[in-house]
Amino acid sequence: MFVDTIRNEIQKVRNFFNNTIKVLEEQDSEFKPQDELYTVAQQVAHVAHTIDGFSDSAFLETGPVWDDSAMEDHEKRVMACTSLNDAKKWLDEAFERAMENFGSRSEKELMSLMPADSLMGSMPRFTCAYGIQDHTAHHRGSLALYARLLGKEPSMPY
Repeated sequence: MFVDTIRNEIQKVRNFFNNTIKVLEEQDSEFKPQDELYTVAQQVAHVAHTIDGFSDSAFLETGPVWDDSAMEDHEKRVMACTSLNDAKKWLDEAFERAMENFGSRSEKELMSLMPADSLMGSMPRFTCAYGIQDHTAHHRGSLALYARLLGKEPSMPY
C-alpha cells in the first residue's frame, strides 16, 4: 500500500509539472531571462536529470551519487540540451524510471535508512521521492515565471 502511495505521489508531481509547462513550445527552448540562467530546455533537462539522481541515490548502499565529478557531468549534460522536446522526452523517461524504481520496492526497503554519506543523509529511502517533489516544484515555479516572461499564461498545476 505504501509503495502505491509513493508511485501515486510521483505521478501527481509529473502531472503538476506537465500542466505548468504545457504552454511552452519548442520555439521557447532557448529562452532564458538572464545570461547566467538555464534556458527553458535546460531547466526541464535539469529536472529530468535530478529525478534520476534522487531515484538512483535512494537505493545506493554507499556514498553519494552527487560527488564533484557527477555534478560536472550533470552540468555538461544539462547545458547541452537545446530542445524542449528532447528535454520533455527525458523528463517523461525519468518519471517512468522513478515510478518503477520506487514502485518495485518493498515497504521494508522504502523504510530502510540510506547511508549517512548519501544525498539526503541517514533518512528513510522513500524520502528521496519527496526530494523529487520539492525540487520539481521549485523548477515548476521558475518555468511558470519563464512562461509569463514569454507572454504566456501557465495553467494551474493542480
